[in-house]
Amino acid sequence: MRNQAKPYKLPMIMTSCMLAAMLLCGCGNIAVQQEEFTDDAAVGMADIAQTMLSDDRITRSETQQAIENIVRCYEERSLAGEYAVNLDIYPWMFGGSIGLSTTHPDFQRLPDILDDETRKLAEQQGSIISRIQSQCNAPYQDVYDWIFAHADLSEYELKRYEDVLLCTANAAPTLYRRIDSQWREHEDRDIMLSQIKPYPANAQEQAEYERFVECQVHGTTPLVTFGVS
Repeated sequence: MRNQAKPYKLPMIMTSCMLAAMLLCGCGNIAVQQEEFTDDAAVGMADIAQTMLSDDRITRSETQQAIENIVRCYEERSLAGEYAVNLDIYPWMFGGSIGLSTTHPDFQRLPDILDDETRKLAEQQGSIISRIQSQCNAPYQDVYDWIFAHADLSEYELKRYEDVLLCTANAAPTLYRRIDSQWREHEDRDIMLSQIKPYPANAQEQAEYERFVECQVHGTTPLVTFGVS
């Protein structure tokens, strides 16, 4: 028997690094491929981006505006999801997930069971999501590049690590006590994950572990939702 179907969504961390949509980390371009825009709204986005770059600097408010414009573009093209923004600990948006809105003509809920039909449908929806992200991200590629070229990523990584620690201390105190919170050079949140082992042995630890995983994704920063899901 199939379980209840659910919307197909990609983790933001996967869409940014694995699909190169680049919402989370500085490991590539934000666009999957450069596509030509044909509508006035998209051309307007490109004009806004070039205005931001005209004085060879991107301010905090301009960064926020760029993110909001990209997310609005997602929503207008029938994507839905959630993301986090805290420019004090990371110079761009991060965390959350993204999928087709229920308003998209190709939206379908996927069954939990993993078979060839489900894989094919997931690939089709993933391709649509990736294409829309590419269209919305492309006008702000140069803005994104400027921001990360001028950001101290080591400092931001430390701030995010400390934020995840704070979130874990509040949300999963039992697991937090297993973590060596001393920051050491070249270590990252993967080290923190390894220190959680052994994995939860009872229901309380399992509940804490689920909250800990959420802390890993967006720390103490609340997720912002967009679109119709």
